[in-house]
Amino acid sequence: MSCTSEKWVPALFSAWEAAGIKYVVLRNYEKLPADTGNDLDLLVDPVRMAEAERILIRVMKENGALLHNRAEFSPVSIFFYDPVTLDQFHIDLFRDLKWRGFDLLRTADVLNRARRYNGMSVPSPQDEAVLNLITRLVFGGYVRDKYREPVRKTFTESPNAVLPVLTEAAGPLAPVMLEKAQRGDWEGIETLTSQFRKIIIRRALKNPLKMLADQLYDVKRLLARWLRTPGLVMVLAGPDGCGKTSVGVQLKERLAGTFYRDYTTYMHWKPRLLKKMADAANPFGTPRTEPHGKPARGPVMNVLYFLAHTLEIPPAWLLRVRSRLFRNKMVIIDRYYYDYMVDPRRYRMRVSKQMAWFAYRFMPKPDLVFCLTAPTEVIQTRKKEVAPEETERQRLVYEQTIGRLPYGHIVDTNRPLQQVVDEVEGIVLRYLADRTQRRMRRSAGN
Repeated sequence: MSCTSEKWVPALFSAWEAAGIKYVVLRNYEKLPADTGNDLDLLVDPVRMAEAERILIRVMKENGALLHNRAEFSPVSIFFYDPVTLDQFHIDLFRDLKWRGFDLLRTADVLNRARRYNGMSVPSPQDEAVLNLITRLVFGGYVRDKYREPVRKTFTESPNAVLPVLTEAAGPLAPVMLEKAQRGDWEGIETLTSQFRKIIIRRALKNPLKMLADQLYDVKRLLARWLRTPGLVMVLAGPDGCGKTSVGVQLKERLAGTFYRDYTTYMHWKPRLLKKMADAANPFGTPRTEPHGKPARGPVMNVLYFLAHTLEIPPAWLLRVRSRLFRNKMVIIDRYYYDYMVDPRRYRMRVSKQMAWFAYRFMPKPDLVFCLTAPTEVIQTRKKEVAPEETERQRLVYEQTIGRLPYGHIVDTNRPLQQVVDEVEGIVLRYLADRTQRRMRRSAGN
């Protein structure tokens, strides 16, 4: 059964309303339920937040979509996918309206002032206009272009309704911001960003106990996300010509519903500790015309080179990989450590398999490893950087190496690219779904 927003959006709102859970669709509700855009932002009664999330997961499952990722940012970001089409849906559940733990508007007031629109609960015009003005302003220092005219219109037509709400957020700056918005002086409003943030912080300081509780909640949330990062790191391994570049580029697009395509990071061979080294490394998919063109290093330099590059991986992973996973980004690594087992000659090294596997025990592990493979003659028609005999050797050793990993998958690329990417994408989404279920069971057990 295929899941569409025309089915699950009204079903979700009906289920929440039947349970007496207050909510509002914060923005971009005009095209609902047909079009949810990149995601759906929902403000939910914080007292009923856990129940609202359980209902959401149940409704999505009843409509054919499965939970596959969850990340606690300022909202709780929840991701679902359709097992039939592999389409992904992103829903943000907000329990409050804050900036770095400091209140912008009171959730209860926004929920109580909500109005009905096409069978759903949406913010009052004044709340919507104020939020569209201040949210990007406080986080990024600008007013988003698409909201400027609607904000100006509401501020001009209903100043008496807007001013109390704007005063709750901006204090003494409210009259100035109101007047500038009415004139369309967005640059003038943006110059007030620093003052606006200071007012928010000073207001919070008047209630230090609440401020401390809010900040501790944020620390707890951030720590939990660091320990169980929501991002994904995968390795694409295989001989030159196996399809790593083509598959990697397609995955970036296909998984954009879970990991924004602009935030996906490609790494060649392994993460590097220094940014200068990372920038100088070959980018993902850049061919090396003579990977075995230089002789291996001498015995002493060989050991030193292996140790230097191996010892670099854990701290570089912490700095370059885990920090991205913490922000729910996807990292795709071309080759990674497995080249030590398969093709150390590419790096002018002589490394025994026993030494390589021993050191691997101490290396950070990716979530998934894909060995992309095809018949040797097919790979050779794509790239001929090495002799056919070497391609055959690498292909077999890659399959053996990745095949022994519990998180390894061997994928045949001797077929249309879409079929290959479909298989890999399905494996990724099922892995994420299993991982999320395990984490939620642990959390429930605690």
